[in-house]
Amino acid sequence: MLPACTRPLVAAAILRAGLTPRLCDTRPGHFDFDPGQLADCCDADTLAIVSTHLAGRVADMALARRPPPIAARS
Repeated sequence: MLPACTRPLVAAAILRAGLTPRLCDTRPGHFDFDPGQLADCCDADTLAIVSTHLAGRVADMALARRPPPIAARS
C-alpha cells in the first residue's frame, strides 16, 4: 500500500518485485495516508504499508506501523 502522492520509482520497485502496488488517498493538506482510507484499502492480501517522505515533510511512521483493522473483512 502506497500513498497516492508518491514518487513513481517507489511503485516501479514494487512492480519489479512482481507485486502489484495499491494506492491510498492522502489526508488533506499532507502527503501521508488518510487513516480512514488506509483502513478501507488494506485487506488480507496487503503485504506492506510503505510511507514516503516527500517535499521536506516527514511521513507519519506511527500510522504506517499500526496495522489497520482488517480482521472483519474477507
